[in-house]
Amino acid sequence: MIDFFSQEPFEVVKDEMGEICYTQSGKPIFKPIKYPTMDMFAKSLGVNRDTIFEWASVHKEFGKAKENAIELAKNIVIQNGLIGAYNSTFCIFMCKANFGMRDGGEMDQQGDSVAEALNKIADKLPD
Repeated sequence: MIDFFSQEPFEVVKDEMGEICYTQSGKPIFKPIKYPTMDMFAKSLGVNRDTIFEWASVHKEFGKAKENAIELAKNIVIQNGLIGAYNSTFCIFMCKANFGMRDGGEMDQQGDSVAEALNKIADKLPD
């Protein structure tokens, strides 16, 4: 499961000579990965999504892997939102609906506000 969700969130687009492609405004062009979901992971195993959640509730180690996979998926949404590869409204919806994040001064489950979490990730993005 961790391998399935452990992907770089995007790749920098390069031309046939291996040179980075830039937009007219001088920013690199990013191509987001195909977003991994629990449904896709379940399908790759030949089971349905409910089975994944059942296994996670029964097997402690599998449950921890599922929680790690969710964090990896959250990172993909946030990073692609920060570079503009995903629509900002989509990113806000995904973060609120799937990852327990909230607007303004409200805190997410790890204790960071959405703005603090985004700033931490933005600091790690390539220029």
